[in-house]
Amino acid sequence: MSTLRAILLPSGRRLIIVARTPEHADELEAQLTGGPSLPQMAQHALAAAGRVVQAVAAGKPVLVSAEVNAERAKVCAGCPLWDAQARGGLGKCNHRKCGCTALKAGLATERCPLNKWPA
Repeated sequence: MSTLRAILLPSGRRLIIVARTPEHADELEAQLTGGPSLPQMAQHALAAAGRVVQAVAAGKPVLVSAEVNAERAKVCAGCPLWDAQARGGLGKCNHRKCGCTALKAGLATERCPLNKWPA
């Protein structure tokens, strides 16, 4: 079964994409749009900050171990949506529900939107 998705290009034009899977649609959208918009990234960052505050208030860990961080970073580096050169070398995920840098991999409160690594 195919996945249909309407996207808005940076030029303001709308485009319908047809993909084999939702993940393939995410990859195509990222290639066409360059990832989430600045307002979307701001929303994601605020939501992540809220999850960190909740974890601190609940006495839960905020950071993952160095081993988990390294494994998550390795998964991101192998993903076709990862742009290692973006943001001054911090890298950037071009998934429409992410847009984060490698810093996200170090947070226990965060997960990959493609479920490649859990929270």
